[in-house]
Amino acid sequence: LSQQDIMQEVRSQILPKLGKLRTSVSPVAAISGGGGAPTGFSYFISGGSLKKLTEISERALAEMRKVPEIVDADSSLIVGQPELGVEIDRKRAAELGVSVSDIANTLRLMVGGAKVTNYNENGEQYEVHVRADKPFRTNADAIKDITVPSTNQMGGSVPLDQVVRFVPGTGPSQIYRLNRQRQVTLMANVLPGASQAAVQTKMEEIVKKLNLPPGFNHGVSGNSREQVKAFGAFLSAFMLSLVFMYLILAAQFESWVHPITILIALPLTVPFALLAILVFKISLNIFS
Repeated sequence: LSQQDIMQEVRSQILPKLGKLRTSVSPVAAISGGGGAPTGFSYFISGGSLKKLTEISERALAEMRKVPEIVDADSSLIVGQPELGVEIDRKRAAELGVSVSDIANTLRLMVGGAKVTNYNENGEQYEVHVRADKPFRTNADAIKDITVPSTNQMGGSVPLDQVVRFVPGTGPSQIYRLNRQRQVTLMANVLPGASQAAVQTKMEEIVKKLNLPPGFNHGVSGNSREQVKAFGAFLSAFMLSLVFMYLILAAQFESWVHPITILIALPLTVPFALLAILVFKISLNIFS
């Protein structure tokens, strides 16, 4: 069995038993590294509104999974991470003499943490960060008891829950950006024998039907983008090779006509090259 045969067997026999888990079957990467599993096709959608971007990417992913040449379709956007939003009551904060920056800095220090100094030992330097102990920064009721400074009275402070409103919700575990815009990458593997160009064309049609709002961008990314660049460079190199061959033959035969009669034989190689690709079951790529 080839690697592709085993991958297909896993997709048909194992993945259906795993329910709604996010799964992917990918070939072993030629160069190992960090990040997710390698995929054969990547397409990005970017825009300003995360809510709108989530809606568009989910619709695009649903349509992407219907493309017969595509398997293991997934998205880089993983939503559902629990989060606690903080909305400041600016009028109430102004009455109590609490500034918005003090509220933000207090939350940043107590919950997120901040660097306060460096610690040196045995020639090594370590950063020292300070934040509230875990029980006091992972519990909503404990965060409400945090106090912020007030200017209404000397040395006074106000509990946080008097100037803010806590809003439980969910959000993405990570937000990726491209050119300072939020980005979602749609990833998939292409079935053996399928054309990446055909898959790209179908993705363009899917995104076109979504009618992206102004300010939203889309296109191929990752290996897919590099393959498009390589194909463009290959065509340029191919045309230049014909020019150089003509010039070399013209110099050898001291004629501008004889090189043309010799180069006319080149198109005769194309049918036999295509026949060789079919016989040996090689995909039509840059190398072939």
